[in-house]
Amino acid sequence: MNTNNKGELKEHLSSIRNLTKMTQAIETVSVTKVRRAIDSLVALRPYAFKAWKVLIHLARQPAHGTVHPLLHEVNQVDRALLFLISGEQGLAGAFNQDIIRFCLDYFKSKDYDLEVFIIGERGYRLLNRWRPDLKITKLNTPNPLEYNRVTTLGQKVIDEYMNERVDKVFLGYTRFISKTRLNPEIREILPIETAHSDSLVEKYNITHPSEAIFTYEPNRIELLNQVTLRFISLQIYKSILESLASEHSARMITMHNATDNGQKMAKNLEMAYHKARQRGITAELIDIVNGSNLQQERRG
Repeated sequence: MNTNNKGELKEHLSSIRNLTKMTQAIETVSVTKVRRAIDSLVALRPYAFKAWKVLIHLARQPAHGTVHPLLHEVNQVDRALLFLISGEQGLAGAFNQDIIRFCLDYFKSKDYDLEVFIIGERGYRLLNRWRPDLKITKLNTPNPLEYNRVTTLGQKVIDEYMNERVDKVFLGYTRFISKTRLNPEIREILPIETAHSDSLVEKYNITHPSEAIFTYEPNRIELLNQVTLRFISLQIYKSILESLASEHSARMITMHNATDNGQKMAKNLEMAYHKARQRGITAELIDIVNGSNLQQERRG
């Protein structure tokens, strides 16, 4: 751009100011959405943690493989399913790229076939572009986002495992730690972990790592069918909330940085515009003075 052209400078300055207003508005909306997502997440986390702890208790029972199919230990893994949670919208910096790259790197060293269930339009497009060889199924994000709607996704995942189409199910999402700390994570959710490791006992504060046996009423299989569906769905629901809070935070930070950059650009352009304007005024004054001197010389 010619910095001596006042018209171009003024037009560009106007565009930058309008763009900055837009990024400020998006940032303001994102701040509100982050706060709501965090409130929902904070309220859900203790319950989701306790629910997963109960599932691990169930998985640690004697002969757990005969209690319920979801508690079977897997000896050989040939096929795996990744339930991947990405973003629906853009303007969130590297949010989608980070979670997809993290998941692809995680499975790069695995020697089994991978299938992906993904929610989030932006992530779906990106994954299709990066790995067109994968079998990818796009699922709709529940709208409105409610637990009862997420159970449909939970049932779909459980059906894939129960029908022996996959040997393991993983959950990939972005964990919200703080507004500036967003960590991509992968969790194995099926089959439910049955290893009696000390780290598992410590992590979930398991109080009876012994061979304690549960009594079920009225029907063991029917009760566990309901419990496992609800608890697996709850883990998916929590992960969606984690990802949503992370996405809004990433967008908030991206828009904040864009606003700062826009304001700096606008300030520099405004200075360049004023300088060009002053040069124009000075040039006009010089022309007037030169013209006046020339007339005086002719008269003399």
